[in-house]
Amino acid sequence: MVRGVARRSCTQSIEALAAFGVHWLTESDSRFPRSEWLQRDAGTITLSGAEAEFVTGAGSHVSVEYECDIDPGSRAVLEARARPRSLPPGINPR
Repeated sequence: MVRGVARRSCTQSIEALAAFGVHWLTESDSRFPRSEWLQRDAGTITLSGAEAEFVTGAGSHVSVEYECDIDPGSRAVLEARARPRSLPPGINPR
């Protein structure tokens, strides 16, 4: 239950970072495949993934990696961030 709420909250927080929209490359259940402790003592976790493209003002897409820190106890998003994804040589984003 908390995992589903966390995914929805984090999805909304990541979408809020994109000024011109987000193109998700996967279904909502797979958007945050990795999780790790942010602060084990506090019970906070970081969910992360790389299954999105931010739409630019010119309409092109930029592949991004994203992370979302969440407190499952209060179901509050503590912070969300995204950065352009490094692509292997020879791979061109759309």
